[in-house]
Order: sequence, then structure tokens, then C-alpha cells
Amino acid sequence: MSHIKVGINGFGRIGRLVFRAAVESGKVDVVAINEPFMSVGLHGVQPQV
Repeated sequence: MSHIKVGINGFGRIGRLVFRAAVESGKVDVVAINEPFMSVGLHGVQPQV
């Protein structure tokens, strides 16, 4: 059976809980997170090519 693809709108308290549950279950693929107040620096360092 294929994984369910979801996007999370907001990465506050509930968004983080949903993300953690999705990752731990292994049955859900989080394909997008929409958070207007999150800066790119919080996502990690982009590798130099």
C-alpha cells in the first residue's frame, strides 16, 4: 500500500505534533510545510554544489 502524502499548514504546537506522529508512523509522507514565520535558516544548511 502506498504512503499518504500530506502538507502541514502551520508549524506551531499542533503542526509539530502532527509532523512527529507522521514521521514515527512511517505511513505518511510530509511533502510540504507552510509556515510564513519560519526562515530558511531553520531548515538547515543547503549543500554547496
